Amino acid sequence: MKAGRSFLLTVGVLVLFTVTRAFGLFGPPRYVYVSVGLLTVALILIARTAGATTRPDLGLGWTDMRAGLRYGAGAFGIVLLVLVIAAVIPATLGGDARALSGPDLPGARI
Repeated sequence: MKAGRSFLLTVGVLVLFTVTRAFGLFGPPRYVYVSVGLLTVALILIARTAGATTRPDLGLGWTDMRAGLRYGAGAFGIVLLVLVIAAVIPATLGGDARALSGPDLPGARI
């Protein structure tokens, strides 16, 4: 299986997982191990179908660690920068007092 197809299958499985969890189709949150177990099995099957059988095939080898750490640090820096900019912009500082009222605020009042 080609890398592009594996990537698309993985993204599709993750989107499906997110949607089913959002609608509570896997049961109550206390049974999270069921949904995470199913997700893990699906991702393992995609990796096996793609021919990824070793850690380096999955990008988890020791030789890939430096590049992964750089990529992770870069992603962390970008997210941190966006959050700091959002915190500094005056338009994002104001809030609606109703948002602090808690989850029992009826939708009609919002």
